[in-house]
Amino acid sequence: MTILLLIINILFILSLGNYHSVITNNCFYCIFFSLTVNVICLSSSKKIIDSELGDDNVLDCPINRNKWPHPSIFQWRRSITNYSIPIASQFDDYPVHIDDLYRSRYSLLSNGSLKIGNIQLNDNDTFECRLILIDRGLLDIKEQHFITLRVNGIS
Repeated sequence: MTILLLIINILFILSLGNYHSVITNNCFYCIFFSLTVNVICLSSSKKIIDSELGDDNVLDCPINRNKWPHPSIFQWRRSITNYSIPIASQFDDYPVHIDDLYRSRYSLLSNGSLKIGNIQLNDNDTFECRLILIDRGLLDIKEQHFITLRVNGIS
């Protein structure tokens, strides 16, 4: 009995395409495998915004929601202790859902920007806006943009 253990570590994918290989062992058993690599460009950016304690601020999201087909989910998330949680979500053109923890000071503007009112020290965080396409039950993040909000404690 021959056991073949194949371990593939992909650190960087430089080009997409089809890759083929034939493996033979000392008993001349041939194994053929094929690997197709599809690279999907994911638009991503990072930005830093400074704000003062008690101010109102708007975090702009550059995603053009009309560029992508429906069904899709537009979403704002924030990273709390390295765990990303949703703040505001909108499925297609349905009403916006804002998480109960944020409803009093956060709102989603019609252009996709996130408005934060009466900024507090605990708003100091990294926020993410993203567009997720829904295709046959699979979720595919097409664009994501990260904004770090730095809150200065002196008003």
